[in-house]
Amino acid sequence: MRCPSCDHDNRTDRRFCTACGAALSPACPSCGAPTEPGEKFCGGCGAALIGAPTPSAAPPRPPEAIVAPTDAGERRQLTVLLCNLVGSTPLSQQLDAEEWRDVVEAYHRTTAAAVTRFGGHVAQYLGDGLLIYFGWPTARQDDPKRAIRAVAAIPASLADSLMGRLDRLSTAKEVAQRAAVLGREFGYPLLAATAGMDEAALRHGLARLVDAEILFARGEPPAATYTFKHVLIQEAAYQSLLRRTRQHLHARIAEVLEERFPERVASEPEVIARHYDQSGLVTPQPG
Repeated sequence: MRCPSCDHDNRTDRRFCTACGAALSPACPSCGAPTEPGEKFCGGCGAALIGAPTPSAAPPRPPEAIVAPTDAGERRQLTVLLCNLVGSTPLSQQLDAEEWRDVVEAYHRTTAAAVTRFGGHVAQYLGDGLLIYFGWPTARQDDPKRAIRAVAAIPASLADSLMGRLDRLSTAKEVAQRAAVLGREFGYPLLAATAGMDEAALRHGLARLVDAEILFARGEPPAATYTFKHVLIQEAAYQSLLRRTRQHLHARIAEVLEERFPERVASEPEVIARHYDQSGLVTPQPG
């Protein structure tokens, strides 16, 4: 192949002149048509030129690497409990917002304590209810059995929850029960005259009930007046008494009111009438 610049005769496989270094323009090996440097195919016949790279398929893309999950899946058996306060709707309508909040918080605390004792986890507080998991975050082989035991320990109703608070006060519980017969609000003189308890024990029990925020106190004994913080606590304490004991206490209160508090009987006749009615005795008729 002759160089177009210096006319040097080069071998046919040369792309540049070996004498002057100029680019050679080889002829098409098929038709002899002249070609220009850099051309890959002949402009006359379309044949591939000698030394020109032939098109090839794009190299196959390497397969994408399969990323192994960082956390291997774990199968667990989960026991789920949904605990709701029985009769919460009518109760919420009877109490003001603050009282209802305190009652729900007390139920939450009591239920959560029972669940935690058996290894459960309170996942969420839902209004007056609780969503509870056994098996997460800690899994145990006997989680279903633990859940059953927890259910037996969870208060079934608000009354059970409130009585649980009184039970933890031991001797003060008896004071609350006797005071509950008098009503939500009562005075120390009437309680002392009807409770049938030693005065020191009575005062100590009242102090514990005030510290536990079951009772509110105004003044100091013997002139103190007490009020149950929630009517539901008073009702729970009252209902926990045996029927015969309640009747005896109502009868005793009616007698003491007539003997020592005639002015109250005259101003509030419905009070003594209620106690006579609950005692099963006949209300005395005015002379």
